[in-house]
Amino acid sequence: MQQISFSGTYIKPIMIKKLAKNGEFVPHEVSLVQFDARNKADVDAIQRTYEEWSIVDNCFVEIIRDIAKWLHGSKTRQKSRKIFLLTNQQYGFEKLNPNEILGEFMVWKPKHSKTVEVEVIQTNPFHSYDAGEFRQYTEIGQSMLDEIKEQYAGNILQLRSDKYATGFYEKNGFVPDEPNSLDYTFNPLSL
Repeated sequence: MQQISFSGTYIKPIMIKKLAKNGEFVPHEVSLVQFDARNKADVDAIQRTYEEWSIVDNCFVEIIRDIAKWLHGSKTRQKSRKIFLLTNQQYGFEKLNPNEILGEFMVWKPKHSKTVEVEVIQTNPFHSYDAGEFRQYTEIGQSMLDEIKEQYAGNILQLRSDKYATGFYEKNGFVPDEPNSLDYTFNPLSL
């Protein structure tokens, strides 16, 4: 992990795919950055993504925006709750550019627990599956989910799925807690 300036912690490069001029999706490197609740610029970047992305239905970036503001204003910031961003930005992480953010996710791991709550995984809706022929990037959601599995290897992951994303989670080893439930669990020990 590399600390850039006093905020915007760069974690590592992540591979997704970007639409090339020939119409094919090719590997594309983006940056995984951890949100810094002390940095007002990070809070502002998430606020801007909320303003731009929330015009699309089924966008959950408002949850991330609210938690980011709460963490920023908190004197005792929760170390168990983390927000990460995928961005095209390659440097200057002390001031995140909201126009370069491709996805955001938030996890909560209570101290001494083997269970991690995946609270939100949100791809920029203008680059999601629903963007159809205008889609410029693929595998953003997949790369975020893979990163969560890697960071919390050996832990049980729990989440509440959007009704349109159940197939995505099931394809990735999540199982509904009950028939027809939107609550899902990934248990690496049951694989």
